[in-house]
Amino acid sequence: MVLRSIFLLVFIMCLGYGSIAQLTTINIRDFGAIPNDNKSDHEAFKKAAKYINKRRKNVKLIIGAGRYIVGPKFKYDGKNEIIQYDALDDVINLTGCTGIIIEGTGKVNIVFADKIPIGIVSKNKIPVRGLDPGSMFRLVGCSNITISNINADGNNNKLKYYENSGLGANAHERDHDGLFLMNSQHIRVKNASFNHFVRDGCVILGDTNKLPVFNISFAGCNFDNNGRNGVSWTAGDSVSFYNCNFRNTSTGIVTTNPGAGLDIEPERGAYCSRGKFIKCEFSGNRGYAVTSGDPRTWDVLFDSCRIIGTNSYALYTTSPRMVFKNTLLAGSCLLYCAADKVENGLQFFNCNFTDSVKDHKVFTLTYVAGIIGSYQRFYDCSFTGYKVPTVYTEISKKNLQDDSENCLFQRCTFSALYTVPGSYNQHGFLVNNSIFNSCTFKTSGYTDFTYILNEGMRKNRQKNSAFIKVKQ
Repeated sequence: MVLRSIFLLVFIMCLGYGSIAQLTTINIRDFGAIPNDNKSDHEAFKKAAKYINKRRKNVKLIIGAGRYIVGPKFKYDGKNEIIQYDALDDVINLTGCTGIIIEGTGKVNIVFADKIPIGIVSKNKIPVRGLDPGSMFRLVGCSNITISNINADGNNNKLKYYENSGLGANAHERDHDGLFLMNSQHIRVKNASFNHFVRDGCVILGDTNKLPVFNISFAGCNFDNNGRNGVSWTAGDSVSFYNCNFRNTSTGIVTTNPGAGLDIEPERGAYCSRGKFIKCEFSGNRGYAVTSGDPRTWDVLFDSCRIIGTNSYALYTTSPRMVFKNTLLAGSCLLYCAADKVENGLQFFNCNFTDSVKDHKVFTLTYVAGIIGSYQRFYDCSFTGYKVPTVYTEISKKNLQDDSENCLFQRCTFSALYTVPGSYNQHGFLVNNSIFNSCTFKTSGYTDFTYILNEGMRKNRQKNSAFIKVKQ
């Protein structure tokens, strides 16, 4: 019996070592790439991708330190017209692969070349050709892929732009993303940057009849200065971001709508569910810092994040079952969730809503937080207006006798600290069908909360509240 157990143990260990031995390691230099020589390494990356696609599984690609130049081949004639252009020529395009590791060692910068053409070419005002450079990484139908320690730079400020496409002041909705994920699962991205791309830093897509998008994770990643969105999450279950930054979207040459740090927008009949954003920052974006405007998104958690609306709303959402914990929301927020029951409403725990934050431009309208819909819950949150009133609620109830539809504020603090006329006259907020339990109301002396709370037609209730005048 003992010998049999030892044999089984040795057999299992051998299987394990065998599976480890199956991992083939290659180096980008093996395919002709030479960093820091100011010459294109594009063909080397394509050859490496071809090698991986041929093997299909268990390959590790090492990319050594240095700067690599990539991008499609292009050529102009004497009249400065394009006579050669390798469109949609992705740097690394993997299809149906599994067990692949792409790892940078040291400081790795992969940069699209200057003056690559992008946009639409027309003749006699008729579009005749679209110019799409392709993406840095394109994964289609892949699983168990790891990408780490790489700075992917789309170089969108130094490309050569032709005619516009898409919506926005200077929109170029062309195929040029940092990481394009399609019908893929079990994807891990660590310590990577996807900056300066014409479209998105990362786009996550899925078809309902293909491999489900599942278990996509990012840790220590940056999505900075991209043209349309930092990240477009349009499909998938169990998508997580830890300690990531979504910044300065649509603030350069390219200004494609919506210009969000994070845009959660289900497409192709898909849904977005069970998302987690932990210790992330969304700031400096032209559009929304975070937006989720579709009921096909649910169960998304933001914990210990900084959501700062610089030029537009900090947060705009109509999606159910979103939860925010320990999060700063700076700038006007519009919480437009018409939930059908309490468990589907928005929930906020220990969050700080404010119209000002140090060292940041902050976008404000006529309120700090606008709350429209029903069944929204706020626990131990603070609402501070240095410039504008704190909260606006417009709660439409289906059952006038059912208080559970009301907006609930539990142990929250409302501080209206402005000393000039506000958008609601002298009121610190304008609310209806709202319940305030054990809340604290602070004013600078100019503003007031009590009138709105006590006006019967607005159907507000407060219990065990404290009212404090603050000296400025």
